[in-house]
Amino acid sequence: MKFLRQNHFDGIDLDWEYPAQREGGKPRDRDNYAQFVQEVRAEFERESQKTGRPRLLLTMAVPAGIENIEKGYDIPKLNKYLDWFNVLSYDFHSSHEPSANHHAPLYSLEEESEYNYDAELNIVSILKLLAVEVIEILIEMIYFYFFSFGSLLLLGLFHQILFESWR
Repeated sequence: MKFLRQNHFDGIDLDWEYPAQREGGKPRDRDNYAQFVQEVRAEFERESQKTGRPRLLLTMAVPAGIENIEKGYDIPKLNKYLDWFNVLSYDFHSSHEPSANHHAPLYSLEEESEYNYDAELNIVSILKLLAVEVIEILIEMIYFYFFSFGSLLLLGLFHQILFESWR
């Protein structure tokens, strides 16, 4: 924490690719990682209460693949202690697929095709798995689009896309 404060960081983003799955990994890594996150959050809370400074943020990078998330990350526990997840969008599609695809699709294609390699590799599926509330996303979009561009038309478009996709 001393390093973070001295260098004016507002928190830390953890990035372990991928607990319990790579060479040398152990099945207990999934639970140990969640325990580590809980302990770091507790220390951030203590430091904030002791110093009166804002609590440091704690975020985590997670893969886009649902199988990788389920094997390596205890999402219900992590959701209690993280401020947010950062999805590794470069994991949505790669060279092992038979054809090129949209880099970070909002939702799956409706029809079967060579471009619909994995129907679960899309933003809406990952947000559901991570138990992210649509309203939190919407609030961030309201702020960004209203204050950055002053366009409520764009807000309405994103509202429709998100809520229609979420169902």
